[in-house]
Amino acid sequence: MTNRLISPGCSQPLTCLKWGPNGELSAFDLHLVLGRLARVDQDVAAITGNKLDLEPFLSTS
Repeated sequence: MTNRLISPGCSQPLTCLKWGPNGELSAFDLHLVLGRLARVDQDVAAITGNKLDLEPFLSTS
């Protein structure tokens, strides 16, 4: 199994979450988490308006 990377030249897998100094999840990672939840939870999809597009952030590596 290969890890999906943020971009082809990046060695950081999507399994690493980044947190801000205020203790909150980074905006980028929050977007990824909500996108993954929206794929399996219709309530999340309704809240976000199905506007979460993760494809620009994911590669097939």
